[in-house]
Amino acid sequence: MAAALALVAGILAGAVLPPWSALPQYKKDLKEICIRNQDCQTGCCRRSPDICESHCAENGSEGSPCQTQAFFSLYRECPCLQNLTCVHWKNEKWSVSAYGRCQKIGRQKLAKKMFF
Repeated sequence: MAAALALVAGILAGAVLPPWSALPQYKKDLKEICIRNQDCQTGCCRRSPDICESHCAENGSEGSPCQTQAFFSLYRECPCLQNLTCVHWKNEKWSVSAYGRCQKIGRQKLAKKMFF
């Protein structure tokens, strides 16, 4: 009760409350409902195609489907883990939300693809 009175007194006295962004942000665990990628510890809020809910999901492992860009801060397929690259199918290469498969690419192959 005393804390609530102190808060009200502070507001009435003109004290400024901290902005919402200054408050601690809680990152959600796997399979928890999310709204955007920033809500999740993994950075992937995946929208299920069959239901109208989005859940925090794991990033793609080798051979799993992947997506390189989010659409309205959501993924249909999560991006790859750090040591993997999302390799696009030829017909999806220039799409805004390109889909592919997570693959491990050696440094020489990656450099050759980037520069030649």
